[in-house]
Amino acid sequence: MKNKKIIIGILLLLIIIAGILTIVFAGFKFDLYYGASKTISINIGKEFNSEEIKELAKEVFGKEKVIVQKEEMFKDIVAITVKEINDEQIEQLQQKINEKYGLELDLTQENVDYNSHIRGRDIIKPYISPILMATLFVAIYIVVRTRNLWSAIKYVLILGITVLLYASIIAITRIPVNIYVVPVGLVLFILITLIYFNILEKNLKNKSED
Repeated sequence: MKNKKIIIGILLLLIIIAGILTIVFAGFKFDLYYGASKTISINIGKEFNSEEIKELAKEVFGKEKVIVQKEEMFKDIVAITVKEINDEQIEQLQQKINEKYGLELDLTQENVDYNSHIRGRDIIKPYISPILMATLFVAIYIVVRTRNLWSAIKYVLILGITVLLYASIIAITRIPVNIYVVPVGLVLFILITLIYFNILEKNLKNKSED
């Protein structure tokens, strides 16, 4: 059992080291939502179906990821976001939309806006303070509940290792950082806390029975 724990510990350490090196030298891979991209805004002039526009965009951009969104204020304007868009693709998109909706659009690069890359620290920044506060409150509760400082320290260390491991796996596997990365991280935080509490309560119960 002890040897297994040592082996698992070494493997986790190697993954974290490899992840840190990947982050330092290659960074994370970002999804279209967060990475550098281009958005072309098109005034359809009437209500439209976003799925229909998406199908037309797929015909133009092929396997490239495409984000199609209705403008919040103007429901007759669609924003199509892709990584890159050239003049030929703009012309094809214009032709397909004109045919579909009976329009006479004249789209050029002037209709295209550049979206700069969003840094990873900016994505997680709103969550840092709440998570730190929650971790502090949980750690204080553990100290009060167990009257043992080491139990709280172990909890914080486990959370820290989990965060490093999660970030390392994302970096190494080149999974794109998308809108689901933070929610999954929060779920891990809750699961780790619940599992730790469960183990803690069992240990306390066993001690009281002894």
